[in-house]
Amino acid sequence: MSLTFLPSGQAALVGPGAQTELRQFNARYYGLTKPLFVSVNTVCTTTIPLITYPSIDPLLVSSNIQHWIHNAKASIDHVLPSGEVATTRFVCYFQRHRKLRRNGTLNVKGEVVIMRAEANGSRLTDMNELEAGLADQVAKALAPALRKFQGRRRIRFQSIVIPVADV
Repeated sequence: MSLTFLPSGQAALVGPGAQTELRQFNARYYGLTKPLFVSVNTVCTTTIPLITYPSIDPLLVSSNIQHWIHNAKASIDHVLPSGEVATTRFVCYFQRHRKLRRNGTLNVKGEVVIMRAEANGSRLTDMNELEAGLADQVAKALAPALRKFQGRRRIRFQSIVIPVADV
């Protein structure tokens, strides 16, 4: 198994005349006590370019402290029962502020939300319960990097390398 985190960059804005629809996607929420499955309202464009915009703010208890939500793309390579190697992509959402409450699940500050991305990583898609284990592995690998990112020196997130042992 290998795990790679990349800065996700800025999303393109929905242009004039673009048609949208509201969908609910399952996501993994790492709150202050335990991880949960939650539904995230997501605005999806139905015209090209196909873009998804999740509404993460209502999930985060600490949104009154810090309104800026950071995100990072993660991909994890794993072996399927058939023996072939597959890559699953996720987008991780988190905050960075010194007054955020301690997250007992990951031992970081604030909550973390992880959503499943499509194979090319451009759009979000629904996460099933079988992918929860992969999301948990991503969250555990993200936690040390997130602690460094939230620390006093506040290093840049994209400069963090996360070693993950093969399973």
